[in-house]
Amino acid sequence: MTMKTSTLLVTTLFLVCPRLAEAQSTKTRYVGVLMIGDPTQPMLKGLRDGLKDSGYIEGKNLILEIPAKETFDELRPLAKSYKEKKLDVIVTIGGTATAIAKEATREIPIVFVSVNDPVQLGLVKLLARPDANVTGVAVHADAEMQGKRLEILKEAAPTLRRLAVLYNARGENPNHAKNLAFIRKLYTIA
Repeated sequence: MTMKTSTLLVTTLFLVCPRLAEAQSTKTRYVGVLMIGDPTQPMLKGLRDGLKDSGYIEGKNLILEIPAKETFDELRPLAKSYKEKKLDVIVTIGGTATAIAKEATREIPIVFVSVNDPVQLGLVKLLARPDANVTGVAVHADAEMQGKRLEILKEAAPTLRRLAVLYNARGENPNHAKNLAFIRKLYTIA
């Protein structure tokens, strides 16, 4: 997560969750992260640093839950537990994690980062005015952008003859299938 993205994320956290933006008190705030991967990865350093810079210290007035999850199947029960605990906010990384969080709760604010086209995914109605309890920092990388990335890869490695495209085929994130279809059409890949 870049410094710019982490600043946007923390700013969005405070805009979407006024309870976090209140003057510092002895009240502990609870933030849960919904993501796949290692909870010690550098991407989360920006979140921790931003919260710390805003006066939220883990163990003092902040409980930050970032459990290590390896599959999307593990995220649904986690999202449900966040709802049951009535956290102050859920931070999600990626479109699938955000969709799972939105499915779990309409009450707890959800702040996403690193989501391709949240409008197309059905997470928000408009980027300019997110609705309900979901908002965040979008990454615009539609199918045409994926194609452009492949063109650049082809230029950088002209002798490349084989390419593997990894994506979530389970259907939880329709952007993955859309991007794969575009890439197949563009390059007539089997």
